[in-house]
Amino acid sequence: MSKIKFNRIVLMGIIVFNFIIGSAFAENEWFYDPSPLYPFGAANPAQTDPEARIFDTMIGVHNCTQQRTNYATRETVEANGIWAWYYDMNGYGIRDHYRFGAGAPASQRVYNPETKQWHVWYFLGQGFYYAGEWVGGREGDRLVFKKHNEKQGDRLVLSQLEYFDITETSFKWKSSNIDNLTGEVFVDWSIECKKQI
Repeated sequence: MSKIKFNRIVLMGIIVFNFIIGSAFAENEWFYDPSPLYPFGAANPAQTDPEARIFDTMIGVHNCTQQRTNYATRETVEANGIWAWYYDMNGYGIRDHYRFGAGAPASQRVYNPETKQWHVWYFLGQGFYYAGEWVGGREGDRLVFKKHNEKQGDRLVLSQLEYFDITETSFKWKSSNIDNLTGEVFVDWSIECKKQI
């Protein structure tokens, strides 16, 4: 056997060994991310604050119906969607994506134990780019998240996202825009979901 061929075999062996060890390390290190054992991931047990568990019942896949209303025309369009939620960041965060028609927005959710609030980043990139951050948590029997000075047409509004009527198998969600000057409340998007998995 030539020295070059021998070196290639040794190199391949080292690469395979490192891949196996690296994979095993990654599985142990990121045990709570989605995996064959936990398809939707799992909550990291080191995060014990009850406020960090407010989204737990939503983990999984949900069949949803929605209504979206155009502010300018007041026209409402109904559609069906699928909303999937997963634990992420080794069980310390939650990511989700919503699919309806050509729409495919996604969110990343992270809990701040110092402020006892969730930070929700929402992204949309189909046809145009949009990103925003909402902050909040539990308010009574609702989960409420706010983003100040959001633009709606030529107005500045308080954008408020609410989850309500939350059970082990279903929830409702709505997006409201509250005019900074007049206080007018306009609901532009509402969704009702039932758990599929």
